[in-house]
Amino acid sequence: NNYSLSVKESLRKRLLDEGLQEDEENPDYVISVGGDGTLLRSLHKYENMLDKVIIVGIHTGKLGFLCDYLASDEDEIVSAIVSCKHIVDEVSLLCLKSGEKMYYAMNEVRIESPYKTMKSEIYINDKLLEKYHGNGLNFSTSLGSSGYNHSLNGPLINPNMETIIMSEVAGINHNAYRSLKSPLVLGEKDVIKVSGNFFNC
Repeated sequence: NNYSLSVKESLRKRLLDEGLQEDEENPDYVISVGGDGTLLRSLHKYENMLDKVIIVGIHTGKLGFLCDYLASDEDEIVSAIVSCKHIVDEVSLLCLKSGEKMYYAMNEVRIESPYKTMKSEIYINDKLLEKYHGNGLNFSTSLGSSGYNHSLNGPLINPNMETIIMSEVAGINHNAYRSLKSPLVLGEKDVIKVSGNFFNC
């Protein structure tokens, strides 16, 4: 919106006046002006450079849980970037591998079969946990635990804890099939493998 654009231009001008250079291809800082959606898009745009890029979120949108600053904090933002005196909060990302493709998420990853029952086997660290039948599975970080995970009756987790939460989406439970039913909280280093015929069951 126009307000976000005006905040962006004001901050851009001040940083250039301080001698910083603009480099969209190889930045040291990525400044996201908007809401959580804008910040997440910035994360995905630079996901191959996250080990060396600092993302600064400025809240001018509707939801700003992930943004540390307001537009009124412009002086503080400029001072922190110019002086390199800032606190960096590191967050863990979910990594989903499908074939040769890798996907990353800050909040959650969902595997769903929208047309037929999803039939799959779930392994935790190469050990079979269950044979799942249902609509899908949701995997959430602690930071994303208040999103779709929570609507599935998943637990709210302190964002400072490094966990993976697996919640079932409409799991089937009767005499033939009995899913886990309860959400499962795992450690950040646990590896979850979901195998099966998801879309042609």
